[in-house]
Amino acid sequence: MKLYSYLCKKIKAMPYNNFHKLAYYKKVVELTEQHFEPGVSTYSGIWKKYINPIYPMSYPQYIRILGMPNLNAQYEQAKKYQEERELKRKQKKEATL
Repeated sequence: MKLYSYLCKKIKAMPYNNFHKLAYYKKVVELTEQHFEPGVSTYSGIWKKYINPIYPMSYPQYIRILGMPNLNAQYEQAKKYQEERELKRKQKKEATL
């Protein structure tokens, strides 16, 4: 996996499914923010009650997602990349017709 990440950085490309992964992470963070009350709720309680039934994952993975730096910026970059990719695909399809 590290080799794959290294190669993606070298060729300045992003994996196609990175957008979907980041969208998934963003939904998890938004759901956490929706149910979190400072001083009342804990991350483990939110994970057990709201996150794990909808998005099955381990608690350590959940904490890693919450700790991701610049998630929104990464999501926007991946979204832009995917839109460009879809536009190129559409142009190529029209050119062949």
